[in-house]
Amino acid sequence: LEDLQRRGIPLEEVAIIYARHRQARDLINLLEKKNIPYNTRRRVNILDLPIIQNIRLLLEYLYVEYQRPHDGEYLLFQVLHFDFLGIEQEDIASLSVHLALYDYQERPRWRKVLMDNELLQQLNLRQPERFTRFSELLHTLLSDFRNYTVPVLVERLFNRSGLLKHVLDQPNQPWLLQVVKTFFDFVRQENDRNPRLSVRRLLDILDSMDANRLSIEINKTVAAEDGVNLLTAHSSKGLEFRYVYLLDCVKDFWE
Repeated sequence: LEDLQRRGIPLEEVAIIYARHRQARDLINLLEKKNIPYNTRRRVNILDLPIIQNIRLLLEYLYVEYQRPHDGEYLLFQVLHFDFLGIEQEDIASLSVHLALYDYQERPRWRKVLMDNELLQQLNLRQPERFTRFSELLHTLLSDFRNYTVPVLVERLFNRSGLLKHVLDQPNQPWLLQVVKTFFDFVRQENDRNPRLSVRRLLDILDSMDANRLSIEINKTVAAEDGVNLLTAHSSKGLEFRYVYLLDCVKDFWE
């Protein structure tokens, strides 16, 4: 492909054909490392994506914390690192070091520390107000926990946590919006099946899907100007290209 580029041949006239999408994973990684543009469309399981895993973890924390206050401490440290919360990593580290100075039995709870504006100011953090804002978010979501249906709770989580704003600021905004909408549509469908759906039940369904390798799939389209075309044999029917390469031409993949 690099040789074709050097010779001035448009990569849009090149196709790499394979039997299954999973055959292209290593190739896509290589193309991205080499900065070679490509076009492809493949099915993606959104349950594998970090943004959905983070949403699930936040819901897990809310469930555990609602059932018994401060039992979600082991999850809260992870939640604080979510990029859409906008909390400085150095501030999290400084707060963690401060708490480590206490004996275990006397150590204050993370949630209480996050609400202690005076302490946050004393620690000379870069952006202590981010912790305060997050503490207010937790208070709101925990108050909402038993007062709204699961779809409404999830929607309020999206809007109030800063997740939607974060998504809209990303260069791959259309893709992330599609991912978030697909997850929300799944939650609504489950609630339609069971109007008494709880957060715990939703999380159990998602865990069961993981265990049984079930997925929530959507098509991910990657389009680049003058990019090499990555296609399955099925989707390549009726198309014509100047250069065609077949990937993994062995019995295990093609029969």
